[in-house]
Amino acid sequence: MTVVRSAVESTERREAERLAGCERRLGECEAKLEELRRYHAEYELALRQRGREGMNAAAARDYKVFLARLIAAIDQQTRLLARVRAERDAMHAQWRTAARRSHSVGELVTRWRDDERRTLERRDQRESDDRGQRNRSQGELPER
Repeated sequence: MTVVRSAVESTERREAERLAGCERRLGECEAKLEELRRYHAEYELALRQRGREGMNAAAARDYKVFLARLIAAIDQQTRLLARVRAERDAMHAQWRTAARRSHSVGELVTRWRDDERRTLERRDQRESDDRGQRNRSQGELPER
């Protein structure tokens, strides 16, 4: 049964490691999205400021093209973030299942060990009682 327990615990550890990796990737995706949004806000502000100061048409077009690319990147990153969140949620559910299974097997192994220990204790007590009974019986025999 310890082999089963070890295998179940190993599965739980693997699921936890996969979940941790996914959590890291989720954090990276969130940070990247925030970075893209910050760049977009900065470039949008710069475009407005330069527009007030006077900007030629080519420079304005370049800013707008770059901002459009940033918006596309933000949209792409938002979709990626949604996929990674869904993946994380699925991995979390897998880990919880593995953790519950590991806990259940652990309790079962403990219960079996306790049952085995009690069985051995009862057997030892019975043997001790039998020896004591035999010794008393032998001591009660009449002398010749």
